Amino acid sequence: MMRMIKLIGSTCLAAIAIALAGLWWTAADVDRPVDFTQNILTSKPNQYLACPEDHCRDKPHMVAPVFQVSRDEAVQVWDTMMAQKTRFARLNTRDKPDRRQYEERSKLMRFPDRISVQFLERSPTTSSVAIFSQSKYGYSDMGVNEARVVRLMTEFRASLDQYKKDKGNTE
Repeated sequence: MMRMIKLIGSTCLAAIAIALAGLWWTAADVDRPVDFTQNILTSKPNQYLACPEDHCRDKPHMVAPVFQVSRDEAVQVWDTMMAQKTRFARLNTRDKPDRRQYEERSKLMRFPDRISVQFLERSPTTSSVAIFSQSKYGYSDMGVNEARVVRLMTEFRASLDQYKKDKGNTE
């Protein structure tokens, strides 16, 4: 009987230790920016990468276009666009001005997905963006990350077009 109690106690302690390690890993992962110049894609289909042709080591699912605005302008337009979104939580990015990290949770089960963004200067007057969206848990995402990146890119292009139109009206 005493042996059984010790076994149950040891099992409970091990489970608590594993749970705490998982919480630590999740907390530590929040502030870890994606390095787009390294391999980031895995064999799982629960991720989607948009990137300019010559920036990412992995072959992107979508080639990101070059925008006719400076990197600083692109960041400003992006931040304005994302400030209007209620389901995206911006995560700490260690004050890197060209990077953003977000978490968006699924509507029903509240599973977290991580979205990493890097703004790239192509020339003093042009820029591009790399976006990586990945589900934190599970194997498949039923196309959610692809749809998210495509939607963000479409909205960003529209926001940039409006910005350039507004800028042209004020100059």
